[in-house]
Amino acid sequence: MPDSFEGMWGPKDAKLPKPTWKEKLKMLLRNDVNLRQKMMNLIQTLERDVRRLNITVNKYETLAKNLQAELLKAVREGSQERAKAISNVIHTVRQHRAVVFYMKLCFEQIAYRLRLILDIGDIMSEVGPIIKLLKFVAPLISGFTPQLQNRLYAIQDVLSSLTGMMEDVAVNAMPTELESKEAADIYEAALWTVEQESDMKLPDLAGLEERERLIRQKLRR
Repeated sequence: MPDSFEGMWGPKDAKLPKPTWKEKLKMLLRNDVNLRQKMMNLIQTLERDVRRLNITVNKYETLAKNLQAELLKAVREGSQERAKAISNVIHTVRQHRAVVFYMKLCFEQIAYRLRLILDIGDIMSEVGPIIKLLKFVAPLISGFTPQLQNRLYAIQDVLSSLTGMMEDVAVNAMPTELESKEAADIYEAALWTVEQESDMKLPDLAGLEERERLIRQKLRR
């Protein structure tokens, strides 16, 4: 067995490894009670919406099945006008069913990924996919089920809090001192560029004086 402190635990002045971005975000989320509660409420609301949307999908499927039977009956009876009208209705019902089904899938995925963030704390991996899902489902909700518009606002509110947390961690994690010769060269080049721009904006006093002297000479002649 090691017979010294350093043998067991390493040097006394050894520095602990710095937490990664993911670990910092996880700690911030764990300590933000209000945001966690907001996320939990949103997840539960989305899961209820998924159940309701699933019921609606089943209703559309049953309606389409019944209409299909009516269509076949009309065709057998030789009622072409009625058969055409029913065909149009079936097409509309199937379109509505597809829209509601897609909304249900998006809400399922958003709720699932929010729960992963809440349970695991991996904000960086899950926020991007949620934003993409929101972009897809937002036009459907606005055009087809405006009564769910508040759900979009709630999702956007949570996403805004999470992305704000990511930005804060990113800004605080950035070093403010130059860490390499390449970074120093980039910094010096930027300083030189700004100085050149400033010099170009200043009037050429010597040139103005020379021009004024030439004008005076011409006037004297």
